[in-house]
Amino acid sequence: MNTHTVSAFVLCLLLSAVSRGDEADDVKAERKALAGKWICQSSEVNGIKRGEKESQDQSFTFDGETFIQEDAETGDAFKGTYQLDLSGKLKVLSTKVTVETKEHTIRYIFERDGDTLKVCAHLLPGSELPKEFLAPEGSKRMYAVFKRAKK
Repeated sequence: MNTHTVSAFVLCLLLSAVSRGDEADDVKAERKALAGKWICQSSEVNGIKRGEKESQDQSFTFDGETFIQEDAETGDAFKGTYQLDLSGKLKVLSTKVTVETKEHTIRYIFERDGDTLKVCAHLLPGSELPKEFLAPEGSKRMYAVFKRAKK
């Protein structure tokens, strides 16, 4: 290898490391912005829409790398870990929970704007991520809008 090739290779490695550092900082900042409790304001599951009154029992609480998804009406609560992928056009929230010794992963596209959080996912495990925030009839998707809970 000549000196120019080695220099170019080293430069690529350095730029790659800086890029990964920026990405890690972005994830850290997004986790901080997500921290706290979020109350569902509206939802749609496979074309069936629910308003605030029917949706407000649903919540997400984020703390560090963990989350709790709760349904106050049924008393169900799922606690697990989550990962963020901010690299694509659509941000991805991947949650992992264990139910009766079996681990389940649910992948959402998400968008956070201040105190509003939108999430959308396929209802069937292993399905492709949605490409838009919609859950029309026959889509086998869910879409929900959350607001940050007041302290």
